[in-house]
Amino acid sequence: PSADAGSEAQPERSQAAFMLIFVLMASGISAAGYLSYQDYEQRFRRQVESQLSSIAALKVGELQNWRQERLADAELLYQNPVFSALVQHYLENPDDARAQAELEAWLNRYQVNRQYDLVFLLDARGVERLSIPGAPEPVAAYVLQQAAATWSAGQVNFLDFHRDTAEDAIHLAIMIPIFAGQERNRPLGILVLHIDPRVYLNPFIQQWPTPSQTAETLLIRRDGNDVLYLNDLRYRSDAALTLRIPLER
Repeated sequence: PSADAGSEAQPERSQAAFMLIFVLMASGISAAGYLSYQDYEQRFRRQVESQLSSIAALKVGELQNWRQERLADAELLYQNPVFSALVQHYLENPDDARAQAELEAWLNRYQVNRQYDLVFLLDARGVERLSIPGAPEPVAAYVLQQAAATWSAGQVNFLDFHRDTAEDAIHLAIMIPIFAGQERNRPLGILVLHIDPRVYLNPFIQQWPTPSQTAETLLIRRDGNDVLYLNDLRYRSDAALTLRIPLER
């Protein structure tokens, strides 16, 4: 009887041993798979973060270069004695056709650049005296307000994304103060370079270097207790200067 009992217990012990081996192997395979997945996830995350950082640096650099190019355009006329003398002569002699033609030739060099959809000259009272293209029009209150700030600072003023009126399209602008003489004690006027963001900025911002259905670049600024979007979103074309998100406290 004892021999029969031993022979019956042997298969049970063998089965238990096989089950233990199976459980250990399954646990080991599961642990190895989990650790491998964790490692892959971390490496993939680092790769994506590195890619996003590179794209962000590229776009920031391009936007900075674009802004510096616009300011360089303004510096060609800021404190330019020849241009200031021409503006002064034209404002004092508005019927001088030759002076007007020379001034228009100066401004046409900027309007030909597709970055600027409008170039116009304000006198010291804020009246628009010359516009390329088109005829002079009444000046919006926002422009007059910024003109006063530009004269007060005596420096080139780069206006951020804005609308002159609620009906106007979004644009940027560069205001160049013009003074009589080198002392800058008498303001003559302000030259405004009107920038259409649809020409370069919006296409550049919306462009993504790799295929993606969701990736996009956002320009935002703080506006009170809100985050204000400055450009349209990939799936919302009316977000610019409209969409706000409250800041978390």
